[in-house]
Amino acid sequence: MPRTRSIADLRKELAAKETQLAKLRAQRDKLAKRLTGIEREIAVLDGRPVKIKRKGRKKIAAKKGRRARGGPSLADVLARVMADKGNVKVAEAAKLALRAGYKSKSSQFANIVSQTLSADKRFKKIARGIYALKGGGRAAVKRTKKKVAKKTPAERGKPAKKRAAKKPAAKKTPRGPAKKAVRAGSLRDILVKVMSGKDAVTVAEAQTAVLDAGYKTKAKDFRFIVNKTLAKDDLFKNVGRGRYALKG
Repeated sequence: MPRTRSIADLRKELAAKETQLAKLRAQRDKLAKRLTGIEREIAVLDGRPVKIKRKGRKKIAAKKGRRARGGPSLADVLARVMADKGNVKVAEAAKLALRAGYKSKSSQFANIVSQTLSADKRFKKIARGIYALKGGGRAAVKRTKKKVAKKTPAERGKPAKKRAAKKPAAKKTPRGPAKKAVRAGSLRDILVKVMSGKDAVTVAEAQTAVLDAGYKTKAKDFRFIVNKTLAKDDLFKNVGRGRYALKG
């Protein structure tokens, strides 16, 4: 016959299952709370009313504030209170609207203001949670200043100033007699000429001497070309880091 479990064994098994059940319920509530917060943030950023239902959980909804009959809408109130402001945060805009007389019993009034600012074309988003009225505040002042600056003296009621006649540009003369309009030989020949009688020169010194000798180039990195010529030509030898001399 199978062994019958005692009451103590049954109580231990029941206690273990109740403990496991309590842990699972706590884990479920924690995950549900986190998921509710994430869905609320998604709804706010998406510009939709926050209305989330969870089975066995309290409903979280942003009720729209009702305005008085014939009164201005929330968007109109926000446009009026933000007209002389620059960049305004959502929380500050909500406070300004309530101070201006807008009535709302919603506990999520800031979310309603955020949705209104993002949906109405009269407002523009500056950054996360920050909005400004298009054409109002500092932007309008800047545009007015630009328009005044573009007006002619006659339009501003001022006599136009006579502009002095432009002097013809003076012809540039070459610096020093050493530079010529045409090349005085190849780069190799000029390097041999400027380096003769010298023990050793750096690449930068060789470049300066070649240009002073009248060599013309449009290369952006002429120093690299000089360095390459000195390193590969058999007439020159490397006597140190970045220093070259004529062989013999």
